[in-house]
Amino acid sequence: MPNVDEAWSRDRIPDQTGRTAVITGANSGIGLAAATELARRGADVIMVCRNAGRAAEARRIIDAAGPGAVDVVLADMSEPDGVERAADEIAGVGAVGRTGRLDLLINNAGLIVPGGHAENSVGWELNFATNCVGGFLVARHLLPLYRDVEGARVVEVSSLAHGHVRDLRWPDPNSPEVHGYAAYGQSKLACLMFGRELDRRLAAAASSPYGAARARCVIAHPGIAATAFMGRLPGILGRIGEPAVRRLFADAEEGADPLLAAATDATIPGGSFIGPTGLFEATGAVGPAKSSKASLDAGTRARLWSYTEDLTGVDFVV
Repeated sequence: MPNVDEAWSRDRIPDQTGRTAVITGANSGIGLAAATELARRGADVIMVCRNAGRAAEARRIIDAAGPGAVDVVLADMSEPDGVERAADEIAGVGAVGRTGRLDLLINNAGLIVPGGHAENSVGWELNFATNCVGGFLVARHLLPLYRDVEGARVVEVSSLAHGHVRDLRWPDPNSPEVHGYAAYGQSKLACLMFGRELDRRLAAAASSPYGAARARCVIAHPGIAATAFMGRLPGILGRIGEPAVRRLFADAEEGADPLLAAATDATIPGGSFIGPTGLFEATGAVGPAKSSKASLDAGTRARLWSYTEDLTGVDFVV
């Protein structure tokens, strides 16, 4: 269980001066809120964004927040070639280029494809490709930059939606029969599974006489936050949209708190899953989050890891 109590607040975030954070999907919503707070605390922030115009607007906000330097790397997280190019660029940008190290990787970029089945350019189901596989690939490509860094954290962003599906659709999570909200829920279940499996492998490497891994992975979900993302959800939440949700649930700032806790609170053990602790985990103080039965199965997590390696053709050896 995470050593986080209901008293967690941003006052507990230590000075981040000298640390470098990569945040995917940093141009809006909880990604922007998290990036802004880390810059305010002194971190250098590398934003990974798909849209240059929106990234430029967000960069001005983050840059004005504090002393941390801000850089932008453009990438579509659903496309494997684009993720690899972005990782290569990150390795040479700002503090990372100077020091060869990365302290924080927040895999926040995500989307929901309403309606039917959609695919990226190489035929992967689009929710799964963006929300999970993109994070898998960027974590793999950046591994040499954070693996052996004391206090480094990977934060994998899941969702309450992970509990809305009973399991991944085996043997092929990319099946055309997976679509709409079920595809989104599956992708967020995969995020939770991947984060826990990554942390298990980092911990194993740390205890090995041949390894020196010091990084850990923590998984977080934002609850229900009133962002533009809400308008893309199916059902009643999508119909009432962001303005009505804002009156009932958290805003982007509060939704970013679990991500910030996961990234900066050293008392939270690796492999933890945290989020809001209020009614239905929709909002409230940061604390332990409920995990679905499927997400707790170690064999399924290992199967997902192998499946993703086979899908991408990229070996992820920690």
